[in-house]
Amino acid sequence: MTKVTHGRENDYTYEKLRLPTRPGKPRERGLTAIIDIETDIMGWMGLAGTRDFLNVAADYVDFAKFQAHHCLSLPHDYVRKKIQLYREFDVQPFAGGILFELAHQNGAVGELITHFKRIGMPALEISENYITLERDERRRQFERFKAEGFDIIYEYGRKRAETPLSIPYLETIVQDCLNMGIDHIIIEEDEINIMAEKAPETLVELRKQPWMSKLFFEPDPFSFPKQHVRMLEQFGTDLNMCNIAPGQVVRLEDYRLGMARPVNFKFLADQVGGASR
Repeated sequence: MTKVTHGRENDYTYEKLRLPTRPGKPRERGLTAIIDIETDIMGWMGLAGTRDFLNVAADYVDFAKFQAHHCLSLPHDYVRKKIQLYREFDVQPFAGGILFELAHQNGAVGELITHFKRIGMPALEISENYITLERDERRRQFERFKAEGFDIIYEYGRKRAETPLSIPYLETIVQDCLNMGIDHIIIEEDEINIMAEKAPETLVELRKQPWMSKLFFEPDPFSFPKQHVRMLEQFGTDLNMCNIAPGQVVRLEDYRLGMARPVNFKFLADQVGGASR
């Protein structure tokens, strides 16, 4: 498979007229994972639309999460082509965790593995939004999918969470993941919301953890841009973020670089402030 290069070799460059930059791919921090939601109020993302989007924004996208059950419900040849398209642009596709939870609940993990191999899906999210995995069972599932050649992203947290997460418990899971070669852990959107509402001090404590760079935060696409900007302000512009709608990617990159109104054009403001001191 030939990968497209996005080095912008043909772009014009100037000595003084320059924009801020940040590390390109592959990068370890400041990762962006889009949510491939196909069609809704966020806009259509068929094959042609996805290629057009990636021709412009692939440099800013590290992962593409196929929403929930779409790997199974949409035409399988179409899903296979879309997976290939993301990989062509050096974006890692992965299946959302709901499909894993459905398979585990119904004793169908073997069939799920077969399906992922048939459509060429290289990675998946293992989550516990609704099911509960004991520690040994979680490790068994990690080992099973890794032995079959899949990359794994783990998602921590419940949908409709009622109590703020425990950092010591989260640390246990993070360390288990890291010890098994799983480098990325997503924090479920509802977990973030309940921390902000009921235990904001937990967010402060979370920011201090040495494994913070391994986490993805999952803001609500429908709370864009306020929640996204607030997270970047709280945790830094190199925060890993998941569930970014494709139409939000370029603006999120602007926020990371300090070149947009919601972040008060920080890059320019800092230059002006420095020059006046």
